[in-house]
Amino acid sequence: MAAPSQVSIVNGALEKIAQSPIVVLTGTGLSPAALAAARAWDSALRASLREGKPGFATAIVALALHGSYTPLHWDYAYKYPANCLNMLLVYNSGETDPARGQNFREVYDPDTNERII
Repeated sequence: MAAPSQVSIVNGALEKIAQSPIVVLTGTGLSPAALAAARAWDSALRASLREGKPGFATAIVALALHGSYTPLHWDYAYKYPANCLNMLLVYNSGETDPARGQNFREVYDPDTNERII
């Protein structure tokens, strides 16, 4: 089964509020509904992925140590992965049960404009 397209997802939402379907989300001469959907798509998608825990959007990666940030009250600081929307668990490589995460805290470094773990 093919994944639903952006247009089919938008049309499903428009159907629920009794609005006419759209044909495309890009190009010129878009309907007001298509313009609104195109503007909202990225933030709505990111919010949906953050709220749920979809298996297709879950990855286990090794974190890279952050070289220039000195953490307060922690032994290590790691770079936040660039493609990560929401960090769910952090665990060390020796953990046999990856569902058991370690304590971690996300911080923001205003000097470098980075999220850090």
